[in-house]
Amino acid sequence: LEVHTEGRKVLLQQDVGEQMFTSLSNFRTVVQLHPGLKFVACVLAKKAVLVLSMADGSEVLRFSDTNGSTMGLFWSPDGSLLAVPCGGVRVFSVDAGFAQVQHVEAGALVFGIAFDNTSTRMAVGTMGSNRLTVWDVATWKPTREFQTKQMVFSICFSHKADRLAYWDFGDH
Repeated sequence: LEVHTEGRKVLLQQDVGEQMFTSLSNFRTVVQLHPGLKFVACVLAKKAVLVLSMADGSEVLRFSDTNGSTMGLFWSPDGSLLAVPCGGVRVFSVDAGFAQVQHVEAGALVFGIAFDNTSTRMAVGTMGSNRLTVWDVATWKPTREFQTKQMVFSICFSHKADRLAYWDFGDH
């Protein structure tokens, strides 16, 4: 299964053929597949997010980021949550029909988000405040916070979720 951008369309290519999804105006190259391959999420150039069903190409979620700061899309490993960094972090529940279940205030521009492999913790890295915060997904309360030298660009949990690695633009 492959996802390609072709002009203003998202093309989903499978071994058995091709299925063309909805035409996307001003498409930007941020595309993330759902871990269970049920959905494809895209960021549009005007800082809007669009989520399409892989079954039939129907639109299941569309919203605009009024701050114009959407930097990516992050699925939880179990596919139950979609986190979108925009004016903090908006978290949508797949099981609740993509209803927004949380808006985590980050206090700065968010570049990096990671879920642990159990989807019970979410790490958020920022630019401006230069910090990395780990949130408990059940309560949406911060459990740990780390100051970094500069903007946190990328984050990942170890397989056992007992360690957190990040990349910032500081001197190492």
